[in-house]
Amino acid sequence: MNKDPALFMSKKNGGRPDAPPVIVSMDDLRALRKDTQAGKKTDASFVTKGDIERIKKSTKIETTQDVRAN
Repeated sequence: MNKDPALFMSKKNGGRPDAPPVIVSMDDLRALRKDTQAGKKTDASFVTKGDIERIKKSTKIETTQDVRAN
């Protein structure tokens, strides 16, 4: 499967690929949550289970062949 490199590049880091998402420990999560609630800038985002379900329901994944066939 070919990936569109534009989806994984960022202007903020000179066009280099963004760092992959990571799973953090509970201690890291608590520290991130504390910093976020205190209004400190963090390089993290929280995606809830509800957000993931909403994204799944509203996303239609097609191959290039599927798009060309329609």
